[in-house]
Amino acid sequence: MIIKTRRTLDWREPTWRVPAPAFSPLSFGRLRPDAALDDFAAALTREDVWGRFGRLVVPERIAPMLAPAGPGFQPIGAWRGGVLAGAALLADLGGGACEYAVVVRSDLQRRGIGLALTRRAAGRAVAAGQGRLLAHVRADNGRALSLLRRCGFARDGATGAEMTFVLGLEVGLHG
Repeated sequence: MIIKTRRTLDWREPTWRVPAPAFSPLSFGRLRPDAALDDFAAALTREDVWGRFGRLVVPERIAPMLAPAGPGFQPIGAWRGGVLAGAALLADLGGGACEYAVVVRSDLQRRGIGLALTRRAAGRAVAAGQGRLLAHVRADNGRALSLLRRCGFARDGATGAEMTFVLGLEVGLHG
């Protein structure tokens, strides 16, 4: 059972509470291309792959997309009970903005993992001095749209097959 509280979204405190002992806690860390990420990609349904990438992608091609190497990328993993449950990626766009993407394992969706990853990513963006998060979402990806709205993202630009959402961050507030 998930209970929504009426508060302004604060990246330091949860606005969604999961009563114990419903789920084991999440642990976060840097996402690396390894067997756990391969297993995660293999557990995604066709619908979730299509919703996130806009096309079908074979599992072995998903890992480099979620955990790219190089400066300017911050891949984040969320593990529950030793299993990779979700992945997020921050990509520095320069000018105080980061692009943000999130994917939650298909069989673990609707359990607060995407929200927790969004919070973690926002906290990392603030710590890096970024002022905005941008997310590109397909118009038919209802779960992602719901998550972004719940987190305070606002649509930026016209509605089409893919939409851009922006979240303003208060640098220095969440350090």
